Amino acid sequence: MFFFERGYSPKDVAVLVSTAKEVERYKYELSKAMRNKRVVQLRDARDMLGDHIVLDSVRRFSGLERNIVFGIYPRTADPAILPNILICLASRAKQHLYIFP
Repeated sequence: MFFFERGYSPKDVAVLVSTAKEVERYKYELSKAMRNKRVVQLRDARDMLGDHIVLDSVRRFSGLERNIVFGIYPRTADPAILPNILICLASRAKQHLYIFP
């Protein structure tokens, strides 16, 4: 993992998705991919103090920050709200923001 080789730790990373339902879907996929890399666990935003990657919805992560934020397929039922979601993602990242459409 590029960031971990550069001195960042799992507690610097948040992976944010649009809905709580997507959290469960991506949790399985990301855990499976990271198992081979021996990366620590994924937790939700309720546990911000541990040494783990946060995986949660944009809404539940509201008001929180991490150094590195990955936004995965941000979308809304109302396309007019999408710019607000993108601004929310950008405001959560202290140093690096990556958005995967």
